[in-house]
Amino acid sequence: MPSEGYIRRAYELCKTHNVLFLADEIQTGLGRTGKMFCCDWEGVVPDVYIIGKALGGGV
Repeated sequence: MPSEGYIRRAYELCKTHNVLFLADEIQTGLGRTGKMFCCDWEGVVPDVYIIGKALGGGV
């Protein structure tokens, strides 16, 4: 997981510059960090979640 505040700051930069914020949650998503997604720890809702490999169980 990134340092505390990193995801929030990256999200804010993307919003400031009108850039989509994508969260690659393949390794950290689906409860692996104690919450459904790593972004949940900082209250960030990305424009796109990338969870394909985690969702498919590595198939």
